[in-house]
Amino acid sequence: MPYDIFALDWDLRMILIGMCIVFWIFTLELSRKANAAGIAAKKNYFLSFSFFFLTFALNFAQAELRIANVIVYPKVISPTFKYFIGAPDEWMVFTFLFFFLGAIPMAFAIERFLLFHKKVILTVLGIVALAMTICLFLFSLGPNFNDLLCDIVISVDYLAMIAITLSILILYLRIAIISGGNLRAVGLLIFFGFVLAVAGLLLSSNGYIGHVIMLVGFFVVFLGILQMK
Repeated sequence: MPYDIFALDWDLRMILIGMCIVFWIFTLELSRKANAAGIAAKKNYFLSFSFFFLTFALNFAQAELRIANVIVYPKVISPTFKYFIGAPDEWMVFTFLFFFLGAIPMAFAIERFLLFHKKVILTVLGIVALAMTICLFLFSLGPNFNDLLCDIVISVDYLAMIAITLSILILYLRIAIISGGNLRAVGLLIFFGFVLAVAGLLLSSNGYIGHVIMLVGFFVVFLGILQMK
């Protein structure tokens, strides 16, 4: 029986989940070693990225469970609700939820342990968006749909996701330009890795090409993290 395109896409999605789990465990081990060596900044940096990989693994896994009809998302958006760029659904809300769960520790790692900023603006932005997304689940369940709340939350989520993604890309590109040695490698690898990961995410609904690009992107990000060892 020929190896069809649907089987290939499923295999790539499973590899992506497995890769994120491996990277999660590996960065946890790097954090443990840095802690044993008494290097607090590296310990926290690797720990933050371990949460990033874990939440993305969980995000990909919950999407697979949804596709297989193992889980059903709670109805938090009215079937008649229309956003100005389309009709959102619960799948998108869960994607926002897991994105911020992964983006917050990553943003914190960059701002506090790589750039040594005292004001972690990106982290706060992610926390606000995450809190509002959770509010959507708390106050728009069942028949008690709140379209105004949906408008506000989805708008904040989009803005926060775009702001965090672009800021991370700009920060790592800046690191690559102004730094040298390992830090330049960190900046270049993570910058290009995130570009590929975001591109793959945007293309993932169009078949296996997006998942291939995403796999490469996550691997390149991981190579960049390893430069901090």
